[in-house]
Amino acid sequence: MTSEDKQQSVLIRARIQTVLYSSLVLIWMVIIFAFSSQPDSNEVTKSIFGIFNIIVRKFAHMTEFGLLFLLCFKAIRATQMVRYSSHQSAKPVGIFLFRFSKKYLSASGHWRAIILAAIFSIIYAASDECHQSFVPGRSAALSDVLVDTVGILIAFLFLKHQERRNSGSKV
Repeated sequence: MTSEDKQQSVLIRARIQTVLYSSLVLIWMVIIFAFSSQPDSNEVTKSIFGIFNIIVRKFAHMTEFGLLFLLCFKAIRATQMVRYSSHQSAKPVGIFLFRFSKKYLSASGHWRAIILAAIFSIIYAASDECHQSFVPGRSAALSDVLVDTVGILIAFLFLKHQERRNSGSKV
C-alpha cells in the first residue's frame, strides 16, 4: 500500500465518521425535541418516580445534553480530520499548506472542537427550553439550561479523563 493509498484510506474513513457522527447528532437532537414535546410530562414522571421525580428528571437533562456535547465533539473532530486529510492529499507545494492543515489536528484544533461543541449544545439547550414554553403543561426554566450545562461539563471531564487514560500523557 503506497503512501497515497494510505492517505486516501484515512480520508475515506474520516468522511464516513463525519457523516456518521453528524447523523447521530441530528438523530439525538430529534429525540430531545420529541421528549420536550410531551405535554404534562412532569405529571407523568411524577406518577412513575414519586419522590425521586426531580432527581430523575435533572439527571435525564444532564445525560441528554452531555451526550449531545460528546456527539458534537466527535462530529467536529471528524470534520477536522477530513480537512486535514484533504490538505495532505493535495500534495502541498510548500511547507505553508502543510502547517496550515496541521492546525486542524493540533491542540488548538482540539480545544476549538470542544468549545464549538459546548456552545452548540448550550444553545440547543436554551432553544429546547424555549420550545417547551409552547408545549401544554410545560414551561421554560433557566435552571434547566444550567443543569444541561452541568451535564455538558461532566461530559467534558469524562472526555478529558478518557483522553488521558488512552494517551498516557497530559492533555
